[in-house]
Amino acid sequence: MNLPKRIDITEEELKALLARAKKLLPPEDWQIIKGMADTITFLSKAVGTKNAQVQKLLRLLFGTFDEKTKKVLKEKKERHEAEKKEKEGHGRNGADSYIGADIIEISHQSLKEKEVCPACGKGKLYILEPATIVRVTGNAPLAAKVYELARLRCNLCGQVFTADAHQGIGDEKYDAASGAIIALLKYGAGLPFYRLDSLQESLGIPLPASTQWEIVEQVAASIDPVYRQLVRDAAQGEILYNDDTIAKILSRMNIPGDKKGKRKGTFTSGILSVADSVKIALFFTGHNHAGENLNDILEKRNAALGPPIQMCDGLSRNIPKEFKTIVSNCIVHARRNEKLYIMGS
Repeated sequence: MNLPKRIDITEEELKALLARAKKLLPPEDWQIIKGMADTITFLSKAVGTKNAQVQKLLRLLFGTFDEKTKKVLKEKKERHEAEKKEKEGHGRNGADSYIGADIIEISHQSLKEKEVCPACGKGKLYILEPATIVRVTGNAPLAAKVYELARLRCNLCGQVFTADAHQGIGDEKYDAASGAIIALLKYGAGLPFYRLDSLQESLGIPLPASTQWEIVEQVAASIDPVYRQLVRDAAQGEILYNDDTIAKILSRMNIPGDKKGKRKGTFTSGILSVADSVKIALFFTGHNHAGENLNDILEKRNAALGPPIQMCDGLSRNIPKEFKTIVSNCIVHARRNEKLYIMGS
């Protein structure tokens, strides 16, 4: 929609215009024009106030945009008693919750299975479920070990003899697990390289941000076949969700104009593919919009499959250009658009 042409008018000129209109228009038409003029005057004064809040102004003009069920449907839904009932328990994590913890089995110091009970002297002992004690210890996100290999030198010939390193140490300074945890902290938990750099330095295990990038780059190259297979599998999904947001890529900023493409903005697109109970989340960052990235994925879709259901908002840039999808726009956006349409009609 094109912006209307701005016309500056004083309050006196507006009053004179309304007076002329009152003489020329029927009473019912003049009331409409008068209401429109009063609304514009009110908005101009409200926007000019420094502490004016846009949300309050919108609610005042158009009513609430609260989309709770009781507001939209004008009725209250009774909740099931089971939903109201508070969950039983103390709220702490039990031993079964620590699935990633090391399990250390401790045998009884003096008793064994099938021995005579030392308490009554008659019964025999049998095995129960073990008692559990959980101890959580602190450590740096990435730990390090320094191996000091003993060396001996002959005082006559100068020959140096060095102890052999233990098997399993490996030849690489950073193992595969260290690259995986750095990638998870950065791209899974949102911890920037420089923050991890500062944390590791304070804990006495330095890990510069530049080194982290080099490690992650090597890890990414090694799992590239897995990534490509995920893209192929995602293309076969029954339901595809897609959207994008603005992202800044330092290497694409401040580039001379002759080296830039037609589109200057960079975006991160999120695409979620659902097939039965399997969900695959993919992220693409570059100049393409969500619809263009989805188009690239659908190129790998099996031709025998029908068009997938696409869930997205109402932006046209979310729709692939070359492949057909069953578009299912967000109900919330549809309801908002319908409400605004009714107001404007």
